[in-house]
Amino acid sequence: MVWPIYYVFTLNYPAERQKADTEFILSSFGNRTLADLTAFMANKPIIRGLGEYALGLLMVGQRAVGGNTTYFLGEVSGAGWRSYFPIVYALKEPLAWWILVIFALVYLAWQIPSLKSKDESLKQRSFKNSIRHWSLALSHWTKVHFVEFAMLLWLAIYWTTSIKSNLNIGVRHLLVTYPFAIILVSGQLARLKHKIKYFIPIVVFLLTWYVAENLHIWPYYLTYFNQLAGGPSGGYRYVVDSNLDWGQDLKRLSQWVEENKIDKIHLDYFGWSDPVYYLGPKFQWLTAGQYKNAQDFINKTGGGYIGVSATFFMGSRGNPTKSYIWLQRFEPVAVIGNSIWVWKF
Repeated sequence: MVWPIYYVFTLNYPAERQKADTEFILSSFGNRTLADLTAFMANKPIIRGLGEYALGLLMVGQRAVGGNTTYFLGEVSGAGWRSYFPIVYALKEPLAWWILVIFALVYLAWQIPSLKSKDESLKQRSFKNSIRHWSLALSHWTKVHFVEFAMLLWLAIYWTTSIKSNLNIGVRHLLVTYPFAIILVSGQLARLKHKIKYFIPIVVFLLTWYVAENLHIWPYYLTYFNQLAGGPSGGYRYVVDSNLDWGQDLKRLSQWVEENKIDKIHLDYFGWSDPVYYLGPKFQWLTAGQYKNAQDFINKTGGGYIGVSATFFMGSRGNPTKSYIWLQRFEPVAVIGNSIWVWKF
């Protein structure tokens, strides 16, 4: 499917331009064999589409290796953390989901060694806690449940790759695993419904809780964190960037500024929207380290409002000489959409 689709997408892309773009983009790519092979395909009539697809794969790999400076659990680094995705995933999913996952995993662990097989050797060696028995039972389970095994294998490969990656900027990078996880958990729960008393009412309660969490966080879905993280208002202590702050609240900030009849706000905004478009002349540029403390801000500007996006606020801790740490001593007068803090001096 990939080859023909990308072939169509490159029909109006001049071959020599594609080759030049590919060579430029991959000029710093580490593995020159892969880079040169991709550049070679870029202007060949039949395989140009495949070359464009390969370019995308190499760009993703290059981005993952290069990393991105971000804040996580009190640290600021571009090297990445092996614990990043497991912890962020645990904090970003509703607790109702995790309870369902536990049900599914416990049942799966119980199910594998208790499988019945036509293989007599399996029955003879099926003594409790035997590694041999577990190995044979797992092999049998894999044959009987190959589709589920394939999905688990995909999850294992993707998760391993993600954990080893230096690119730690958001749980969104795990979104491709969500459908498989939901299917697998649902499959185990379907088998459990006749094995546990009151199981269906329990599942209904958990799903109701899950839906309630979604309704409660509306319309600030991006900023959701479960109760272990302290909810949406506590998530910034653990992680920021696209887990919490992706520039989504600039319009809400402009509405708050209008409602409160504010003439000027000094803003350090994390996002691609144009603050001037939303705030007009009320917007004043602000960067970390521009002011040493509240008195310095008042002396230089005459006082007023300061707004800082969560990503810049927490990320500035990586450089104590240019940070917003001094703002922590003051209570914000407003928190816009859980992602922009506003102070008044």
